Amino acid sequence: MAEYLIHKAVEFDKITAKAKKEKGLTDLASLAIRYGAQRKYDGCNGILIVKPNEQVLLSRTGEVVRSCDHIKRASRAALSPVLARGNAMVLLGEVWQAGRRQSAISGDFRRHDPAPGLQFIAFDMLRLDEYEAGLSERPFFDRYTGLHIRLRATHPADTLRLCEYYNPGTYGDPQGFADYLVAQGGYDGAILRDPDAGWTRGSGTAGEIIKVKNTETFDLRVVGVEEGKGKYVGTLGALVLRGPKGQVTCSGMSDEQRNQWWAEPSLIVGQIVEVAALGFTVRGSLREPRFKGIRHDKEHADYE
Repeated sequence: MAEYLIHKAVEFDKITAKAKKEKGLTDLASLAIRYGAQRKYDGCNGILIVKPNEQVLLSRTGEVVRSCDHIKRASRAALSPVLARGNAMVLLGEVWQAGRRQSAISGDFRRHDPAPGLQFIAFDMLRLDEYEAGLSERPFFDRYTGLHIRLRATHPADTLRLCEYYNPGTYGDPQGFADYLVAQGGYDGAILRDPDAGWTRGSGTAGEIIKVKNTETFDLRVVGVEEGKGKYVGTLGALVLRGPKGQVTCSGMSDEQRNQWWAEPSLIVGQIVEVAALGFTVRGSLREPRFKGIRHDKEHADYE
């Protein structure tokens, strides 16, 4: 498998247990007040190297992109004050085109003929020396601020433009935000950013960059209840559900529901509930499950 030249975003459940403990990351929803967010454009990841005398666009695995000379020209114009001082920068972003499927964008991105309809949506910026070293200790918010200064005047139809950024606490529930973006079309979720994190080439399992994709919903039968831990000791921690490969668990209930169902499990055991999740793992567990409600209108659950 080709090596990634970017700092790879991973889903919440792929962050290492050590990183979650060190950062105090308990669940996806709790990140809303700590992490900023960006739209996850559904295109092809690109690395735009902008030097005074040369501009190169690479794929995330290092292949030279030959269809986007117009993007290289636009980058030279946008960064001309920086280039005039002899400096070189690297823009990280997504090659994208509004109203087109990702498969069509990918085809244009990889061809050797010009594809002038493609745009470059820049979401981060490094100095060339940082990119070549594979490390930037500057916080993401500082890097994005520098990018914003250069591209803040760009228009949504411009060849090179700025990716939107939402400050912590402004975009609501991370999963809900991702689902909203996917429903708009052109996005395949959201990206959460630790504003204080640096940039490291390779895996992002330390929790600096987290991708949130849209959820699926499942109607599952409740077969039991589990006591909670920490602040939920003495009340309901999770519902036990029948999944495709055995029992799975789900949380996300209100405090009132937790107390009521822990005191009287018969009120919920046997019911069919709707659960939103990012699908199932290979072992059959739900990925990032959230309780949505009881399905009183259903007689048969999934996987029965």
